[in-house]
Amino acid sequence: MTEAERDGFDLVPEPSRYVDDAALVSSTVEGGGARKGLAAGERLDWARRVAAYEADLALGYRRVRAGSMPVRPRPHHPVTVDGRTVDVVYDATLDQQVLRLYTGHGWAGVQALRDALDKAAKGFPSRVLHPWDVVREFAEYAVAGLWARVRAALVEIDLRATEDLVVQLNLSANLVNAAWTALGVKASDRDEHGHRQFPTWGTSERIPITFYRLTKPEPLRQLMASMPDAVALRRRLGEIKQSREHNANALAWGAADFSAANSPGDDTTALRVAELDAEAEQASNELEELLQRIHAVTPLAALAVPTLQEPVTEWQVQQAIGAHLTAFHGESERIVGDLPRQEGWVAKALPDWAPGRPVPSEYAEWSPEVWVLDVALAQKGGSARCLSMLTGPVLNRLVTAGTVPKDSFTYVVWSHYRRQLIRRLTAEQKNREFVEKIQSLLAKAYVLLAFVALKAQPNSWIAGLASDLHVGMLMFQCFAVLHQLDRIDTQLTTAVAAVDRRSAAEIAHISELLSARSDFREQLTKSVVLEIALITAADAWPQFQELMHVRGYYADLETLLGP
Repeated sequence: MTEAERDGFDLVPEPSRYVDDAALVSSTVEGGGARKGLAAGERLDWARRVAAYEADLALGYRRVRAGSMPVRPRPHHPVTVDGRTVDVVYDATLDQQVLRLYTGHGWAGVQALRDALDKAAKGFPSRVLHPWDVVREFAEYAVAGLWARVRAALVEIDLRATEDLVVQLNLSANLVNAAWTALGVKASDRDEHGHRQFPTWGTSERIPITFYRLTKPEPLRQLMASMPDAVALRRRLGEIKQSREHNANALAWGAADFSAANSPGDDTTALRVAELDAEAEQASNELEELLQRIHAVTPLAALAVPTLQEPVTEWQVQQAIGAHLTAFHGESERIVGDLPRQEGWVAKALPDWAPGRPVPSEYAEWSPEVWVLDVALAQKGGSARCLSMLTGPVLNRLVTAGTVPKDSFTYVVWSHYRRQLIRRLTAEQKNREFVEKIQSLLAKAYVLLAFVALKAQPNSWIAGLASDLHVGMLMFQCFAVLHQLDRIDTQLTTAVAAVDRRSAAEIAHISELLSARSDFREQLTKSVVLEIALITAADAWPQFQELMHVRGYYADLETLLGP
């Protein structure tokens, strides 16, 4: 992040309630009474360590080369991180200084402190002015205390995320099972003519293709009453979007005669754009009515609308809906079965530490956030054991629902971890094993969580955004799911038109951004939506997502740490 991106926010703020109140910076794993006792114990441990450090420092000064100097400042040196420089003084406030570096910069701030300490201990003249071996032990103690505190917050985040994930997946399982039963889904190795079909490529084994039948006639009849018209309107909306983009580009280029020359009856390109907007609004309203009827039969049937091509037949509808439901039937139960209970997996994965015990060597090698990600991404065989710390929507909901309060140290850890997660998932896209195993698992989890939203009453902000995008609320939600379906199995989305695939990516990204930061919703104008579409088209979404996450975090800190 550059200074311009931080809008001038001071990353190492003055002392405030946030860093002075021990109840806020202590572990959040214990209950309120236990937390206060733990904070008091931590203060006592720190006071003892400071006293020992002062005594060791006095002895150390007697053996350094310049030990006869009558007046000497505390050991100190500059620390530069993210283009900012602060002076760290090794005194009784070191724990708070380390905390502030972490709050503002994440573990990069702590690592910058270590690097600067090594430089001061080796450089001249500082190396002959202070007993750096004593200082280093004191610094290691302070960093170990922060590492343990961050560990405790990550353990808490894991536990709360797992709880939320289990609840959401159980709701999703109920929804999938209800649709499965209501439609009477049956798998068969026979096509509509009663013949077996075999793949013509990709495998040498003679395994017949699976086909699906919806055996409940009345729900199928109700779906067919609306599905063909819904698919036709979806196609028309795609055509309108392409035409509108073409005309809007011409208008932006100043080609005032473009529309009149190519669309007889229109006076200007601007008029043509306005007419296309009106047509899109009318088509989206009609499509929304049809989707509501499909949704009333079973919410998940609406997902078939973007994946069907004209002419729509009853057989096609059965194949699309059957394939979608089969892909997720039993998946929620499987994932919940993989999730650890009671302590959670983070508590077992991260080494713990307490005053009076040797500092684990691992504390000097990895940040706790990176350690968690290393373990989570090393899971083999599609195991969902660590899914709690990889699923963005679940982690976001911890904050938006108030489970992780923004005025807590846990929120600081959450934010730094969330940023690392965005970066790591982006980097892992080049890893074939990740794409084949973990990305598919994450996409399934995202879809299962989106199923719950598809059934629930949409939020008001979705209604406004859907209107700006000229899609109904249900189509908005279907597109958000479609983007993840494409990552699971392209066979599920083979028939999706390119324009719809692009719309799905745009809507999924916008939805993800606004579900993470509700305060961004008021700022989401049509022009901002257009910018996000351009960012998506340029494959720059991960960088933009990280930027918005960091800006939101610093804005929260500015509010919390302000006078």
